[in-house]
Amino acid sequence: MDPRRVGWRGRRARHRRRLLDAAQARASAQGRVDLSATAFTGQATLRLPGASGRFDGALAHADGRGDLALRVDEARQLLTWLRGLDQLPVIGPRVGEWLAQQPALRELALSGQARLAARWQGGLAELGYPAPPAQTGGAGASRPVPLKLEASLELPQLDVAGDTPWQLRQLRLQASGPLTDLALQLQGEAAQVPWRGVLDTRGRLRHTRATGSAPASTRLDLGTLRLKASDASRPDRVVDWTLNSSAPLSISVQTGAAGLALQAAAGQLQLLPSVRAVAGGSTTASARNAAPIATRPLTLAWDSLSWQAGAFQSKGQLRGLPLSWVDALATAEGQNGGPITQAGVAGDLLFDGDWDLLLPAQAGTPLRLSARLQRTGGDLSVQASSSGGNNNANAATGTSRSAAQRVQAGVREASLSLSAQGRTVQARLRWDSERLGQASASLDTELAATPDTTPGASALERWWPTSAPLRGTLSAQLPEVGVWSALAPPGWRMRGTLQASATIGGTRASPQWNGTLQADQLALRSVVDGFSFSNGQLRATLTGDRVTIERFHLQGPRGAEVGGTLDATGVAQWRAVEPGGRRQTFIDLQATASKLRVSTRADRRLTLSGQITAQLAGPLLNIRGRLTADSALFILPDELTPSLGADVVVRGGRNLPPPTADDGQRVQPDVLVDLDLGEQFEVRGRGLQARLSGQLQVRATPAQPEPRVLGEVRAVNGTYRAYGQRLAIETGVLRFAGPYDNPTLDIVAVRPQARDDSQRVGVQISGSAQTPRVRLISTPELPDSEKLAWLVLGRPASGAGAEAAVLQQAALALLAGNEGGLDSRLASALGLDELSYRGESSASNGTTTASAVTVGKRLSSQLYLTYERSLAGAMGTVSMFYDLSRRLTLRARAGEENALDLIFTQRFD
Repeated sequence: MDPRRVGWRGRRARHRRRLLDAAQARASAQGRVDLSATAFTGQATLRLPGASGRFDGALAHADGRGDLALRVDEARQLLTWLRGLDQLPVIGPRVGEWLAQQPALRELALSGQARLAARWQGGLAELGYPAPPAQTGGAGASRPVPLKLEASLELPQLDVAGDTPWQLRQLRLQASGPLTDLALQLQGEAAQVPWRGVLDTRGRLRHTRATGSAPASTRLDLGTLRLKASDASRPDRVVDWTLNSSAPLSISVQTGAAGLALQAAAGQLQLLPSVRAVAGGSTTASARNAAPIATRPLTLAWDSLSWQAGAFQSKGQLRGLPLSWVDALATAEGQNGGPITQAGVAGDLLFDGDWDLLLPAQAGTPLRLSARLQRTGGDLSVQASSSGGNNNANAATGTSRSAAQRVQAGVREASLSLSAQGRTVQARLRWDSERLGQASASLDTELAATPDTTPGASALERWWPTSAPLRGTLSAQLPEVGVWSALAPPGWRMRGTLQASATIGGTRASPQWNGTLQADQLALRSVVDGFSFSNGQLRATLTGDRVTIERFHLQGPRGAEVGGTLDATGVAQWRAVEPGGRRQTFIDLQATASKLRVSTRADRRLTLSGQITAQLAGPLLNIRGRLTADSALFILPDELTPSLGADVVVRGGRNLPPPTADDGQRVQPDVLVDLDLGEQFEVRGRGLQARLSGQLQVRATPAQPEPRVLGEVRAVNGTYRAYGQRLAIETGVLRFAGPYDNPTLDIVAVRPQARDDSQRVGVQISGSAQTPRVRLISTPELPDSEKLAWLVLGRPASGAGAEAAVLQQAALALLAGNEGGLDSRLASALGLDELSYRGESSASNGTTTASAVTVGKRLSSQLYLTYERSLAGAMGTVSMFYDLSRRLTLRARAGEENALDLIFTQRFD
């Protein structure tokens, strides 16, 4: 400091100017310092890298005034300069020590701007500014003037980087009035992925200093509060939560010898969520609506809320909680409905609740809790199937008349309560409805006398140890409704009645269940797959961790006499396998089918009898059995049936997530099941019509878990349509020695010969099902053209009349496959052997033949009848071909042309 710039007069000094210019910082000040009054009057400026400040006013204990302005233009530059001060001489080591004690500041990454403007009038005594010493011989210091403040803090943009980055945008805090009664206003936006919030609130902050009889207290009164928080954690939608104060809020904080005390006066808040779609995302139904989930907000009201000396006490009510919140907010990505909607349930249920809670600070003071949630209005509707009789009748034909029907539940009571007194905790559940039955449950347990202080213990384990006793009951009576379909795979319908009664005991680590389960009128149906079972019964008992299925009975469509039966018994157990408590599932089931109609679809009918045993011991699955097909009819689909391409992705289905390593062990199958096709196993389609017989064995091992099929299947009394003709199957063997969809083929189909048994022609199919090989055969060996003629005509081709047309059909079949072209399929549908069109042609003698349509039918192996209609004339011609021998054919024509011809054929090849 330059002494020439300071003038002293007694205890007063007048400083004209002071300049500091070091380490990129510039500071200047001028004014007057009064040591006797502990006061300063003057101006000061400060410039730092990325920031600046200005002061103009008077600082004093009793009275003063002033203006203060601080500005941060780039927070990152200012923070970098501050961290670099540890490299300066003299003060560098001390700055380094201070920074070492501030790890948050050392790792902080800031960017953005900030502005602070403040103006005050009055003394600074309320801020702890030192009072001047009493005047000699005077009455002491004057009484301070109350401080009045007007301040504004603005953060246009502030970004904080790190593991959890967050941002502030357009934040503005304003304060005005006496320091003991400030009017506050806060507006702004804050974001931390995936949340973003917008706040707008106004209120007053009152402060009372401590006195001899009362501690210091601070009270915040909020006249208005509006908070909108947006959750963008999903790519297809954003959930907006709007929180409003419907009445003023008041919170008081006191500090004294007893510690911190917080108390909120009675108040209430209203909460309303809404869902809106994201542009370009796969929107759900609720997101497309972009509307509030409920029409009225949820009201959260409290009568008292306090925290004092470590004890927490609260009492209040919850009003207007709709069930639709659960469904809308729990809707999975890509789905058109939540879990409640997908279960076939809808409704407008409303719940109210209340609570009364006391969490004591002292272990000797008992805990008190009383919480309840109960229905106050609305109802549920469930998707139900039509009556059982209609379902059974329709299932037999593979149709369904029961479109989705809605049934009102008629809810009378739905409540859940939780209470605690001291260490005893009780939970109660009540459900009563007109059409969805009744259910009740109760559970009693005890909390720990002292919390568990074991390192790593969760909050649940600290207060509710694994040794806590359990006592409870459960009872349910559910009528026959289709809501059971929620437990079935997509496309299936399930219904039935249920009665359950159980008790629970033991401890939290080892609960012990005992009870019974009865289900009647069980039905399971899938129209698409052709499955339909009804009149089912289930009788099971529960003892500890063991479930015993005493009886499980299902009947096929139209009752036991027509549809057969399925009976099963077994045991399931959740057994501990390690001292540490890890458990595994053990299941032992035995099932017997008696002429059970497994599938009733028109193109897939199957009736089975036999026995199956299944045992699951942890990851090991053992299946043994022997099944016999009492009757079966499978119509093979057209090979041209359309299917989705590999690049098509279906959205909206209930797809399970892929398994992970934490989901458990993969099942290791050990399967050995014998299949007997019986005497009535028929297959049709793709030119084949045959009865199959044989025995197969389905095998899988832990080393080779993919199912393998072993054995042979033979065709009995079968025919095969090829080249426009129906051939008799002489040899039809499918040999399985691996994958079920790729057996080895050994098929020989020949054309029946009426008179000449020495000539044998037909088709041989070899190779595998995925790569078959088809060729013509004959005995004795003939050229392929002769084989085709013998196969189609039953004799060598003469090249005239209907033979050319028939060979034409065979050639078309050879090119188009077994199903042939459109004309051959149309002819087959009409019961014809020939349906052809002949265009206009000219002969060598100059005559012209008009266009004509020809239909033909082979009546026997020697007789063939055709009708030809000219498109230019008004008459047609009926022709009859009768093979007298291999070389002589008699042809008779009547109509537009009347003739009787004898055709002799001599081949020279």
